[in-house]
Amino acid sequence: MSNTMHMGAKLEQEAKRLGLKPAQIAKVFGVRPPSVYDWYAHGRIHKKHYPMLVELTGKPLAWWLDFPQEAPKAAEEGAAYGRDDHRHAVLLELFDSLPSKEQDELIQTLKAKKQHYDDVVSELMARRKQA
Repeated sequence: MSNTMHMGAKLEQEAKRLGLKPAQIAKVFGVRPPSVYDWYAHGRIHKKHYPMLVELTGKPLAWWLDFPQEAPKAAEEGAAYGRDDHRHAVLLELFDSLPSKEQDELIQTLKAKKQHYDDVVSELMARRKQA
């Protein structure tokens, strides 16, 4: 989805992605279905509905408002799961669609990749201390 679309077009695509009909969207937001069709067409959604846009879709408000997205920060050990990052939902959906054996192999591959990066960082840090 492009960030150049207006909010209504984004909502329409998100509703399709989530399998929601305009009447269902209207019920969630406490409006009538014609309002949802108006949103889709013109993109004018009252700011009181912004929190529900975020909650319903998992997309951050910055995405809805076309604000520049910050580059993702490296997660610290034990950091909270990044709920605002839509990539997590994509990964979970893809992961869940794999057979169990493939899921297990993917987990092992990711663990090995993480260990590799941890080793590289450790080696670089050791070299910096020597310099």
